Amino acid sequence: MTNFIPSPSVSIVNGRPSVTSLKIAEHFNKNHQHVVRDLRRISGEVPEDFRLSNFGQSSYVNEQGKDQPMFILYRDGFMLLVMSYTGKKALQIKLAYIAAFNAMEAELARKEQKQLPETTTPSTPADRKPLRSLVNAWAQTANVHHSTLWPQVRAYFQLERIDDLPVEWIPDALAFVQGKIDGLQKVLPNPKQPTLMESNVVLALTPKWYQIQLESLWNTYNERSHEFYAWMKAVDASRHIHEKARW
Repeated sequence: MTNFIPSPSVSIVNGRPSVTSLKIAEHFNKNHQHVVRDLRRISGEVPEDFRLSNFGQSSYVNEQGKDQPMFILYRDGFMLLVMSYTGKKALQIKLAYIAAFNAMEAELARKEQKQLPETTTPSTPADRKPLRSLVNAWAQTANVHHSTLWPQVRAYFQLERIDDLPVEWIPDALAFVQGKIDGLQKVLPNPKQPTLMESNVVLALTPKWYQIQLESLWNTYNERSHEFYAWMKAVDASRHIHEKARW
């Protein structure tokens, strides 16, 4: 007998796909009071701009006719909350919700779709190489496969295929992805920065970061090398003194 996976309940609030804490508690088999407690704790720990754009407080009427607190969560707020929910069924529900968010965002994008200006230039794979590198960095930061992130890029720019992205839009696409990375780095504890040997990001995209790393390495090398030579001189002096003492 297979476990029943409820259909995700994603609705539009303020023009954005969202889900209520009540539905999350129902689908993940959690006590709603515990979910609200966790959301209040998370809301107090994240930066204010993230809290305001991803969590909304609301209420509902329970079976006794009393108003009870409830949260409205947008995509990133939902992902932050359910990050700690584990188990095979929980994973299936997360995936179902991610698919529902993607579908809702794509539907919104189709409704607002605009015709491409006649002056746009089709991009080539070489043109999109910096974008691929930055999406890979986004995936590394979010600890997910890059294929799960491209639908967000396509939906944001109202494209059926990323190959349809015009050259003129690539700077905006880079800014969009960088914004996603910056948002994750604000809420993840001590995000690990890529080393020079590990990074998949094109150097030209983040020259300042590499400059800082190189300067730090150079300064450390100078400090340690001076220390090393000072110790070598001390060892030589000590050896010389002991040799004279034996004579």
